[in-house]
Amino acid sequence: AALCKGDNLILASFGGGYTWGSIYVKWAYDGENC
Repeated sequence: AALCKGDNLILASFGGGYTWGSIYVKWAYDGENC
């Protein structure tokens, strides 16, 4: 499950209390396994 150029990612993080965050990323690096 390698990341290849053009893949879409959604990263989410949850902290203590009501703290949270998320980000949408379009992967731009083409690795060796693609």
